[in-house]
Amino acid sequence: MNPGLRQAMAYVPLILVLPVLWVSSEGQVAFPPVLWVSVAAIAGFSLWTAFGEGQASWLDVVIAGLLGVAATHRLLWPGIPLGNDTFHHLWGAYGFYRAILDGNFLPRWIHHLGLGMPLLLFYPPLPYYLTLPFLMLSVPVYDAFKFGLVFSAVLSGISMFWVARRWTGDRSSALVAAGAYCFAPYHLLNSNYRAAMAEAAAMAVLPVFFYAASRAIEEPSRQRMAVAAVWTGVLALTHLLSLSMAVTGMTIWVLSQQHWKMDRPLGKRLAVLALVGLWGVGLAGYYTLPMAVEGRYTTIDELVKGGKHPKYYWRGLTPGELLKRQRWGGLYGSKPEGSEDKQKRVPLYFGLSLLALLPLARHPRTPRGLLAMTLGSLALTLYPLDRALAYFPPMTILQFPWRFLSIATFGACALAGFATLRILESAQGRWFKWMTPGAVFALLVLDAFPFAGAPAWRPPYEGIYLMSEEGVVPDRLPLRVDLLPFPPSDPRIDLSLLRGVFQAYFTKDARKAYYHATAEERLAILERAAVGVTFRSGRAEVLQPTPYAEFTPFGGDPVRGLEFTRGGERIIVKLPGEAGTLVVKEQWFPGWEGQIGPTPVEVGKTEDGLMAFRLKMVDAGELTLHFSRTRWDRLAGVLISGACLIGLWWPRMRWRGSSGQP
Repeated sequence: MNPGLRQAMAYVPLILVLPVLWVSSEGQVAFPPVLWVSVAAIAGFSLWTAFGEGQASWLDVVIAGLLGVAATHRLLWPGIPLGNDTFHHLWGAYGFYRAILDGNFLPRWIHHLGLGMPLLLFYPPLPYYLTLPFLMLSVPVYDAFKFGLVFSAVLSGISMFWVARRWTGDRSSALVAAGAYCFAPYHLLNSNYRAAMAEAAAMAVLPVFFYAASRAIEEPSRQRMAVAAVWTGVLALTHLLSLSMAVTGMTIWVLSQQHWKMDRPLGKRLAVLALVGLWGVGLAGYYTLPMAVEGRYTTIDELVKGGKHPKYYWRGLTPGELLKRQRWGGLYGSKPEGSEDKQKRVPLYFGLSLLALLPLARHPRTPRGLLAMTLGSLALTLYPLDRALAYFPPMTILQFPWRFLSIATFGACALAGFATLRILESAQGRWFKWMTPGAVFALLVLDAFPFAGAPAWRPPYEGIYLMSEEGVVPDRLPLRVDLLPFPPSDPRIDLSLLRGVFQAYFTKDARKAYYHATAEERLAILERAAVGVTFRSGRAEVLQPTPYAEFTPFGGDPVRGLEFTRGGERIIVKLPGEAGTLVVKEQWFPGWEGQIGPTPVEVGKTEDGLMAFRLKMVDAGELTLHFSRTRWDRLAGVLISGACLIGLWWPRMRWRGSSGQP
């Protein structure tokens, strides 16, 4: 084909995208975005890219961060987006900060969720630390949660700009890539629709991971591999599932480079990728090793089940779902393929404007493998590949094939920067060149505008609003409540939630006994779990809870509660000095250790998974329970992290010593 004709054909999808957007759009946004914010973003972006040449480079970084604020501006309005994971992460942020207030800056056990649970032994910790600056400023929990999502978007814009600036060599093209990334429909889905805190935070790490990993693979050196390993570790601590997808994407990247007949053999490039991955996972070993070893004590495996096949088997998309611009008229879950309720599946529009820019992204500076990784990731979201790969462990744990849209979004947005660069070079010397970055950005924002809204919204609240709304307020706050959607807005209020969030982190015995209670058993079981208030159909009901530290004397005397304190992964119970059975209403989990004075005691377990002890007459004083960090896998994880950290610096230290430097 004539080169000029081929170049002209590359512009055809871009020309057709506006009428196609009009035809493919359906529905109305339940809570639409604010128009003037997007208009101001387009105007400011266009003026800056047109007339900001020669300004300080750090201002470009500020602009890239502000694009993240503009994309998630709806989260700055009063109220809370009701996303798929909103309640989980509101309570998670509350429980996390309660642990911080108890003096534990690296918490693993969260007393205020379930019957106590090792949340941060399994759930990546870094996303919750993004909320910490706001919580420390006494911001209400729900606002700190929203600001954490906005902060993730800001970091996403900055990281994409930083990477695209180095790849393209052009600041305007890099800003377009950053804007495309912040306003990408799937990126907005994570923050505004799913409220997927960890995945939204991981999208801020993905650009740097791919940049560092690609450099390490193309020209391996110890320094490049060390940098790539560090970002691999950061991604593991942010969202381990995103790391699994990113490594899959990098594998596609490496395999596609065979087409270019690169000098380095395929086996060596894959070996470098594997070494970087293992090094990075080792850096996060204090988290990754215990998670892998102790997961069998929980019900995490139930997350990936879907009847006869894993969930992954049933969740593939059709190409039409990626192209259908379905506005968010309501909040829906991920329905399986063939479901009668298929029309109410999560809307997973990818972005026609991003796809239209792909044909223009071929440029001498475009990293080899980036386009293949993007298209390969999109393919992995589709039926029937979901069924073909459903039993491959890295896929099975993802649960949903459409999660690959995160790395596909990164690739498409980076390629949008290269497409802008190519258009700018084609327009060299023409009067409209200065308009090009702003025009491309405006198209991307127009495409994504409905998705900067929200599918559902709750007005702001204070305190434990359901209790006050129903006029049901106990004489004092209960130790635990059940099925309360929102935590206290002030994290200094001490309250625990039994059911409703993070059910996978219950042990098998505790989940069977307390989470799947029948209607007839429900109230008795809730009271057994020390629940003082439950909510059903939006109404509060006060219960008569059993004591948290429940002592049953051997002599037939009445059951009574003992004084206790808990917090910071430590429980202290004041003992009565008589024989009997003590049940502490916190779930048993490996690593709990007990002692009475200096004497260690065995931590037993009831049939329903609670901690239990047989006390003797001579047992007096205090029973102290603490969640050990020296269990073999937790200690080994710390040692592995330390060894990998030393590996980052040891060669440099040796070199300095041999050169006579201090």
